[in-house]
Amino acid sequence: MIYPNFRRVLINRVPHWLRRLARLAKLWVHIPNIHLLLTLGNLEIWPFGETYNPKLGSLTLKNYEMVVFLDTKGHLIAETQGLRIVVESEQDILTVREVINQRPYDFLYQKLCADPVVFWDVGMNIGVTSLLFASHPKVIKVYGYEPFAHTFACATETFLLNPLFQHKICAYNYGLADREAEHVVEYSWKNKASMGQETISTSARSKFSLTSSDISLETISVKDAASTLRTIVHENPNAKIVAKIDCEGAEYKIITALEKAGLLTFLWAGMIELHQGRGAEMKHLFEALGFRADLHEDVSGAETSGFQMLQLERC
Repeated sequence: MIYPNFRRVLINRVPHWLRRLARLAKLWVHIPNIHLLLTLGNLEIWPFGETYNPKLGSLTLKNYEMVVFLDTKGHLIAETQGLRIVVESEQDILTVREVINQRPYDFLYQKLCADPVVFWDVGMNIGVTSLLFASHPKVIKVYGYEPFAHTFACATETFLLNPLFQHKICAYNYGLADREAEHVVEYSWKNKASMGQETISTSARSKFSLTSSDISLETISVKDAASTLRTIVHENPNAKIVAKIDCEGAEYKIITALEKAGLLTFLWAGMIELHQGRGAEMKHLFEALGFRADLHEDVSGAETSGFQMLQLERC
């Protein structure tokens, strides 16, 4: 059964004879309790009793609190809470649900007070967090950094879909570190949220069913975090800076660069995803600088597990 805008839609409430015919034609996949199986672009969605609207050409993911549809450019779009995001993979859908509907950054959201706020998004990924904070009236500007070209392109398309907030976002196609450099690293569009300077792990390859054709070698650029933050402070002298740093292991180079330059105290609040088990060390560092620091152990999100999350607030 073919509907406009969708490549394939199969509904398991069709007559038995039609299901047998479809199975013989290898068009039907039987999965218990699933009412709808469809392929949109590169993405296979495994619905949970969702509602397809053939008139609007949209699919409601009730458990995920979002609607997905194909736009006129052929992009798969997830819409939730008035925001539209370009998605391509299972992980992208999970990222949208986690950031916007499960609200892991509510600690930072609550710090958006009467003063103007600049949001510093280090590890922008597909742009969901940048967009969420840009939608807040107290945020005057968002600076986002994403080194992988394809992921960055998805984020910029997302910002174009949200013209009310696009003008607030300054997005850059490079990462941050302790010095300017280039690196050749593995990349997969199916696993965007976990991309960094490390080799893609065996567990990630298994979890997202990555084959050799899904993985490529990409050259990425990184720039000095200290000079970057110094510029932001200069451009926004009266704003409080709220930071999200989630860059899959590069966070220590960034923190070290900011510490040496004496810039850490310019942060008003922050959430830093930490790897390698160095959370206690980082907590002590920020507390010595006058921050209230809370370390959350063994955090498990939709995309990543086994990291620590450090929440910071200047006293």
